Amino acid sequence: MVPLFKAMVRPILEYANCVWAPYLKKDINTLESIQRQFTKKIVGLNGLSYKERLTKLKLPSLSYRRLRGDLIETYKIVNTIYDPVTTQSLLTRVPDKSITRKTNSFNLTRIRANKNPFKYFFTNRINNVWNSLPNQIVDARNLNIYKNRLDSHFRGIKYTILGN
Repeated sequence: MVPLFKAMVRPILEYANCVWAPYLKKDINTLESIQRQFTKKIVGLNGLSYKERLTKLKLPSLSYRRLRGDLIETYKIVNTIYDPVTTQSLLTRVPDKSITRKTNSFNLTRIRANKNPFKYFFTNRINNVWNSLPNQIVDARNLNIYKNRLDSHFRGIKYTILGN
């Protein structure tokens, strides 16, 4: 059942995550409820909590998958895996001279936003998380190394619902 869920349902739930990601708790819970209901229907797991079911099935929460997807897209943009002409204006690095407590070599600036839709737009919602990542993650030589280090770094929150 889990391979079918990963192949048939999760791609629909995760479609265009970077363009649209829910920021309201009710929307996050609505999306997560689909995976919650699926895991309850697996024989022998219905008595466990949602987090325990996810851990047992090795299914990360959908909110973690959205965060991971955003960070992977950011890595691709920062390292010019995508066409730099198209993506050069999406993310802006903080000038080296203006940083007092630099956490990694690719700190990004955040654009001020007063309205919620823009406040939670991809380029704004990812800055704080990206800037808090250690150098060993953002300086990864290639995308697969980056993904492995990212998963290792976020090992503790992989099965929890973020934003709640």
